[in-house]
Amino acid sequence: MFGTGRIPPGCEIDKYPAAHASGMPVRAYDDVDPEKVGRLNRMVFNWDLSPGIARKIRRLDANVTDYFALYDVEGDHIRAQVGSVVVPIETTEGRLLAGIIWGVCTRPGAARRGIAERLMLENHRRLRDRGARYCFLATSKAFVAHDLYRKLGYQDIAPFMWSAGSHLPAGGKMTDVAFVASRTPGAFDRIFKSHSRGLLGFVHRQKDFIRLRNLWFATPLDFAGIFKRHGMPVGFAVGNMSKGHPKVLELCCPDVADMGDCLLALAGKFKSRRLDFAGFATAAERAGLAAGGLDEPEPSWGTLMALDLDGKKGFGKLDRLLDVKNDRFQVSEMDCY
Repeated sequence: MFGTGRIPPGCEIDKYPAAHASGMPVRAYDDVDPEKVGRLNRMVFNWDLSPGIARKIRRLDANVTDYFALYDVEGDHIRAQVGSVVVPIETTEGRLLAGIIWGVCTRPGAARRGIAERLMLENHRRLRDRGARYCFLATSKAFVAHDLYRKLGYQDIAPFMWSAGSHLPAGGKMTDVAFVASRTPGAFDRIFKSHSRGLLGFVHRQKDFIRLRNLWFATPLDFAGIFKRHGMPVGFAVGNMSKGHPKVLELCCPDVADMGDCLLALAGKFKSRRLDFAGFATAAERAGLAAGGLDEPEPSWGTLMALDLDGKKGFGKLDRLLDVKNDRFQVSEMDCY
């Protein structure tokens, strides 16, 4: 059963009076013009969040909140957006609920007026009221918004790693692993379940997770497939193409010893001597990437941030709940909205 993470009886739920400060009211997605929401997201993220796509996401993704996203509106203009979802995470104390912030954006003419901060605080209040104890977001330390998140109490909990393999054998090295393009949901689900056994964090995925996540702006996929050795699945990879070569966003192998051969098989499939990896990786997975001919992965500007929603600065004991120190924290580019 999910932990609720709710405030104890007698405590005031709304600890964020700034969310109700004077100014334009906060509105939910259903209270604004969806076509204007689509234009805002095309301008900022190059993401076609059309009314049809929004309806599909809300129908298929069990994690979305009832309000989907919050908006600041002035006259006929939507000035800012902050969305959120509620997801189950596994911890050393059992399953808990956590929020994830997505789609934070402000029109340039309305920047630096505290609008996004107000929407963030209202999302925090609503997430906590829905049982979320912690909140995550993925961003870049190079973004101006990183300072806002730190002001709100978020701290970096895990870095995005980046690695490149630019000395791979032409056409790939001989290996008995083959990469088979596929989007059949069952195979991905089974491999991930085996991979995540005993791990903590984002291990509870919905069925047909890969197809579902491809609806969101953060993870457009150009390729997805299963690695097979003698007909038996040993892993999967998803990613996109960057100037003609594959960039892996998630490489999942239940046995990390298979990662090297899987990467070589992927390079061979695309006949590419260059292969990039961008995402999160444990120490064991970083060794697996190196075995596949990639450079030693290093932290990029990308970061996963977290916040304890119980009115405290920082993420409290979350790093211990996720056993980050002992490399048991499972998270991927695909888990980030």
